[in-house]
Amino acid sequence: MSDRPVKKFLDKLNFDSALQEEATKALETTTSTEEQAIAMTELAASKGYEFTKEELRVEVENRQLEREKRKANGELSDQELEAVAGGFYYPSKESAYCY
Repeated sequence: MSDRPVKKFLDKLNFDSALQEEATKALETTTSTEEQAIAMTELAASKGYEFTKEELRVEVENRQLEREKRKANGELSDQELEAVAGGFYYPSKESAYCY
């Protein structure tokens, strides 16, 4: 895990169902990308993760590009691999935070 707060927060968000629920609630009333970024940075700050909206935007874009590269190369994500190996697959809510 990186030492950057935005990466730590998003990594935790991917695997922490309680945090995912909080994020979903925070995003329910948002109507724009700007409001989503504000809601997410405020939620993160309430959990001790300090970063800017711009840092969040850049990290989300980087993760989307990385995911697209893996798919283009035919690679499975850890979640997809676990699902075909007989594990459980809970889709992350990352797409809800896309810009």
